[in-house]
Amino acid sequence: MMRFIWLVAALGLVACDPDAPAPDTPAPAPTDEAPADPPADPPADPPADPPADPPVEPPVDPPADPPTEPPPSPTDDIPTPNPLSPSVEPGEAVELSPPVEPPAPEARARRRMNLDQLDAAFRRTSDGIGWTEMRGAREVNLFVELSATLAKPDFVQVTTEDLDPSALFNKFLDDAARSICARMITRDENTPGPGVLLPARNGPDLDAHLRALVLRFHSRELAPNSADLVQWRFLIDSLAFVDQENTEIWGAVCVALFTHPDFYSY
Repeated sequence: MMRFIWLVAALGLVACDPDAPAPDTPAPAPTDEAPADPPADPPADPPADPPADPPVEPPVDPPADPPTEPPPSPTDDIPTPNPLSPSVEPGEAVELSPPVEPPAPEARARRRMNLDQLDAAFRRTSDGIGWTEMRGAREVNLFVELSATLAKPDFVQVTTEDLDPSALFNKFLDDAARSICARMITRDENTPGPGVLLPARNGPDLDAHLRALVLRFHSRELAPNSADLVQWRFLIDSLAFVDQENTEIWGAVCVALFTHPDFYSY
C-alpha cells in the first residue's frame, strides 16, 4: 500500500514540472544560422564628480562671562563689637551701649558783606577813599545812592538784605574798585613819601610788596614760598608783558585785590 502512494506522488511531480517536454510536441529542427549576438549595452556615462564639501568655519569661542563679584556677606554691615571690660567694681555704673560720636559740624556757606560793611572796608583799605562822586559842590556816596538797587532793607517793604554775591553786586563791586584804585594811584603819585598801592623806588622787593598788599586787602599773611604769592606774581608778570606802564599794572592789581572773594566775603 505504501509503495502505491509513493508512486502516485512521483508521477504527480513529473506532471507538474513546466520544463519537462510534452510527449506529443515535436523537437525543433536544427538550423545552420549562427545565433544572433545580444544587443550591445549603451555606453555608460562617466561618473560625475561628487559635490565639493562646503568650507568648514572654525568654531567660534563663546564670549567669556564677565567676572562676577561675590555677593556681599551678610556680616559686612555688622559693626565691630567693642566689648566692655568684664572687671568692674561692685556698684560701678557701666554703659550697655557704645558711646555715640557727635555729628561733624556743617560748614557755613560764605556770605558777602552788607553795603555798610563794604563801604567801611573800602575806606579802611584805601586810607579814607570811598566810592563817591561829585555832583556840583556835593560829594555823593554811591553805596548810599544805589542802596535800593542793591536790595538794602528799608524796613518798610524790605526787612532783610540778600547777602548772596549776585551778578548785580559784582558789577557794582567792580565799578567801585576801579574808581577807588584810580584815586589811590593819583594820591600815591602826588605823595612824596611811600604810598599805599605803588611800591617805593627804594623800597622792599616785589614779593615783599605783594605780601604787604595781600595782608592789607585780605588780612592774610603769606609765607615767602606760598602758592598764593606765586599766583599774584604771575599776574604782575602777565600785566608787565601787555603794558609796561607802572600805574596801569598796579591799578589792575588793585582791582583784582578788591574784587577777590577774600576781600568782600567771610
